[in-house]
Amino acid sequence: MNEFVEAVMDVSDSEETITYTRIDNGLLSKIPEENRSKIERHLLWILRDHHIRFFRMSSFPYKDLTDYLESAGRGLFFAFCPYCNRTYLLSAGTSKARVNKNPSVCVYCADMGPYWKFTSSMTKVGKLTSLLDHFEARGQGKKRELGRVILEQSLVMIATVIEVFLRDIYAITLNMRYVKPGTSLVRRFYDDSRNDFANIGKAKAAFKKDLDIDLNKMLSKESRVLLEVLMAKRNTIVHNNGFVDETFIRQTGSSAVKVRIRKLGQAPELKEQVPVSRDELDLYLRMAEELFLVLGRKFRKEFENIVIDKLIAFVEEHEVTRRYV
Repeated sequence: MNEFVEAVMDVSDSEETITYTRIDNGLLSKIPEENRSKIERHLLWILRDHHIRFFRMSSFPYKDLTDYLESAGRGLFFAFCPYCNRTYLLSAGTSKARVNKNPSVCVYCADMGPYWKFTSSMTKVGKLTSLLDHFEARGQGKKRELGRVILEQSLVMIATVIEVFLRDIYAITLNMRYVKPGTSLVRRFYDDSRNDFANIGKAKAAFKKDLDIDLNKMLSKESRVLLEVLMAKRNTIVHNNGFVDETFIRQTGSSAVKVRIRKLGQAPELKEQVPVSRDELDLYLRMAEELFLVLGRKFRKEFENIVIDKLIAFVEEHEVTRRYV
C-alpha cells in the first residue's frame, strides 16, 4: 500500500467530511505524549523523502513538522476511510480559496462519507421543494398534478437520505469495530441489511442488537413518530403509486402514529392517495436534522478516538530503521 498520496482533491466547505483529518497542532495535541514525538519525526521523514522525489528538491528546508505545517503552503491530512478501511497520508495543494477546506473523497474507493452525503442530498431536497413556488397551492390541472409530483418525490428523497445515512453509519461502525485494518466488509454489511433499513423498526432493532445504540432513546417522541409516518408514506408512494393499501394501514396502526396523522389533518382510507403537504415536509426535515445531529455526534466521537489509534498504528507499521531527520 502506498503510504503517501499527492493529489489535487475535490474539497468541501462542510466540516462534515470525516475521511480526512487535517494534521495540525490541534490533532497532535490529542496524541499521547509517549507517541507524539515519534509520529512527528516519522511524518517529517515521509515529507522530506516525498518532496525530494516528487518535487525534485535538492534539499528539504523545514526544520520540524510544525515548520512544515506553517510554511509549506500545503495541507497535510491523515486519511482513514471507514468504508474501505484504508489509511494513508495525503498532501494537497492549498490556495487562499482552499486553505481551510478539506478533501472529501477517498482516493481508493471514492466514498464521500455519511455526513457529506446527507448534507448534500438534503440541499438537493431544498432545491426540489423550492420548485413548489412556481405552482399554485390550489391550482388545477397540470399545475396541481406537477405540484403533487414534487411533493411526493421530495418526501421520497428525504426518506431515502435517512435510510442511506442509517445504513452507512451501521455498516461503517461494524467495519471500524470488528474488521481488521486494510480489509472491508462494508459491502457485505450493506447486502445483508439492504431491505432492513427501508423498515424503520428493523433498522432500530439492528442498531440496538449489533451496535448497542438505542435510536428510540436518542430521538424525541415526536421525531420517532414522524419517522414512522415518513417511511410508511415513502413505501406507499414507491410501491403502490401513492395510494393507501393494507400495508400502509398496518404500518401506521399504532395509536401514536394515528394521532400524528390526524394532527396533520389526514386520515386516508384504502385506495385514497396518501396526503402530502409542504408543511409536512418541513416537519420531516426538522426530524431528519435531529437524527443527523444526535446519531452523527455519537458516531463522530467514536470515529475521532479511532483516528488517533489508527494514526499511531500507521506510524508504527511504517516506521523505518534509518535515522530520522
